[in-house]
Amino acid sequence: MLVHSGFFATATKLQGDKEEEVYVLTRPSKVLLKDQANCLSPFVLAMFDPALMTPWQLLGDWMKG
Repeated sequence: MLVHSGFFATATKLQGDKEEEVYVLTRPSKVLLKDQANCLSPFVLAMFDPALMTPWQLLGDWMKG
């Protein structure tokens, strides 16, 4: 699914006389690496933190009254 959506890609790696299919990073997946200057992993982790997500999951019930 992540390859089909373009988040990762596949490539063929030659090791001796064998070919092996491997996964490689694409530009969107590189922004989650910690050693990159424009790393977004802290933002993604914070965005999905339960303390921030729980109020949004209850918003529909609150709107209904």
